[in-house]
Amino acid sequence: MRQRMFNAAELVIFVLLLVALLWVLGRLYAPVRVGGLSMRPALYVGDIAIVAKRSRPVVGDIVLIASPGHELVLHRVVGFTSNGTVQTMGDANTVPDREPVPAADIAGRTILVVPFGALLERWRQSRGYATMSAQSNTARR
Repeated sequence: MRQRMFNAAELVIFVLLLVALLWVLGRLYAPVRVGGLSMRPALYVGDIAIVAKRSRPVVGDIVLIASPGHELVLHRVVGFTSNGTVQTMGDANTVPDREPVPAADIAGRTILVVPFGALLERWRQSRGYATMSAQSNTARR
């Protein structure tokens, strides 16, 4: 009987520690699913980017831009302006983004990419499957 209580107490402590660890990791890191083509070949649709929140980016980092009223964007830092804003650009784009991003809108920098989308893309290509491009319903008619 005493052994069972001890095991139950160990399980409760383990679960509490696991919840605390997940809470801390959630405050420090965020997984972001890639949904666009602007960062190819570094990021593919379906990849998961792990973003370190509140970390200072440097030129070359892929950052998460969280501008109020806009969708989340993952783009690369290409420079800093004299007034403290960040100039970004998608790897697949030929020119930098029109407007520099205020430093406050940089939610974090990518520290790891889990290549789910890239692996799926390679598998499709190896099997000869075509990937349908996204089109509106009116364009398909």
